[in-house]
Amino acid sequence: MKLRCTNLNQSFSGANDRVEVLRDLNLETREREFLTIVGPSGCGKTTILRLLAGLAKPTDGLVERLPAAGDQSDRVLMVFQEDNLFPWLNLIDNACFGLEMQGVSREDRERRCRIWMERVGLAGREKAYPHELSTGMKQRVALIRAFLSDPAVLLLDEPFAALDYQTRLRMQHDLLELWDESNRSIVFVTHDVDEGIFLSDRILVLSNRPSTVIEEFEVRTPRPRNAGSAPPTETIDLKRKILTALQLPVGKALRAAG
Repeated sequence: MKLRCTNLNQSFSGANDRVEVLRDLNLETREREFLTIVGPSGCGKTTILRLLAGLAKPTDGLVERLPAAGDQSDRVLMVFQEDNLFPWLNLIDNACFGLEMQGVSREDRERRCRIWMERVGLAGREKAYPHELSTGMKQRVALIRAFLSDPAVLLLDEPFAALDYQTRLRMQHDLLELWDESNRSIVFVTHDVDEGIFLSDRILVLSNRPSTVIEEFEVRTPRPRNAGSAPPTETIDLKRKILTALQLPVGKALRAAG
């Protein structure tokens, strides 16, 4: 399934007047694509995800879900920055919650869940509760729950923003493994240009508010990719173009990348 926004506008009531967040924004996802959205703070990235998820309605414009032949699901699921785990449920029950809501038997849902927990390093922690887990572990549980719920499109709102550097790298690799196995589309929001380049097939750059898409970049670096290795020349050039589109300082960031 694909998602399409046409001439999307969104405004909210401010303290003194209307605040225009999005203006004539157009975008369309692709089948089985990892699409990343970057833009200045406060430009409306989370608002876009909420509109795509159907959690809000636009002031004007159209949000469409375009089914494809053979689609098994038409669900669009959003994962927020916070893990949103249920504190009264242990790890495996949190991870299986979506399957339980779909009526999958306990035996089947736990079997499917344990496979993913082992893959992302959580085997043996099935009976732990959220307060016993690190932030990174809780985000892994949230991702497993999202993918096991089998959405057609998964929307991720800066899920790794609160993580330290090493945990973030691990989570990026875990996410790509889950995505590759699931064969689903992802729309990912981040402030980290390097993260966007590492994960994505395509990157959309938003303007300041009222926001619209000002640039679109294809990421042509072959997969699999290694986030810890020195970036190739084409990756550095792509980062330069994205930073320029965002009107951010280029020189220091590229020296750090090199």
